[in-house]
Amino acid sequence: MGTAFYAICYTGGITAPRQPTNGTTQQITGGDNDYPLSLFFAAGGTFDSSAASNRKRDTTAAEPYLTFATAVNDAHCGAATQYIPYEDETSIAAKGAFSKANGYGGIIIWTLQEGWLPAGASGGRARNALMQALKLAFIDP
Repeated sequence: MGTAFYAICYTGGITAPRQPTNGTTQQITGGDNDYPLSLFFAAGGTFDSSAASNRKRDTTAAEPYLTFATAVNDAHCGAATQYIPYEDETSIAAKGAFSKANGYGGIIIWTLQEGWLPAGASGGRARNALMQALKLAFIDP
């Protein structure tokens, strides 16, 4: 079980989960070191300025994502994008519940430091909101 504290961008018309990329005009960008959640959830960023209708959740993977009818230019994506999956407190809780229900012992976290949010993060999130979600999901009984 793993979680990553960064957002991923899909370019070239990808708008939702499980759509294949062709590897040429459809690319996967962002990610580790390029789009930390500390930037993704920052005030004034793509997440912060997105409408509620752009915020979706993959019901199979319990993973949140942004989807846009028209591509947006997000500086951290490197190209115009319509689909950006990421982690949030709810997806972390779902992973914890799944892990506990199936007898798994833990989680690996990619780029833990990228989950420390800035002051004034979108939605009034506390700076340690993702860390608290990990604690509640995987450590607390």
